[in-house]
Amino acid sequence: VKVTEEAIKLYQPDLIITHAPQPEKYGHRDHEVCAIAVSNVATRKNIPLWYSAPPVFLRGFEPNFFVDITSVIEEKIAAMNLNNQKHLCN
Repeated sequence: VKVTEEAIKLYQPDLIITHAPQPEKYGHRDHEVCAIAVSNVATRKNIPLWYSAPPVFLRGFEPNFFVDITSVIEEKIAAMNLNNQKHLCN
């Protein structure tokens, strides 16, 4: 939770997108812990929170709706690269 609070203080997001809580203990433990920590801090700070969908395709789901992100692909890549920044974990 402390790392999450520090990241939110540093970046001051208007919206947070994180892993969906998985009460059925489906998925990676790291994703479950991330969802709990981010949900906790975002709720206390009144920051809108969106959850990514759990991997339902592993349970027989086949998507039939897709969104073209071509116009924002560079921003998406930049956001994903932030995940590689080690200074948030120190």
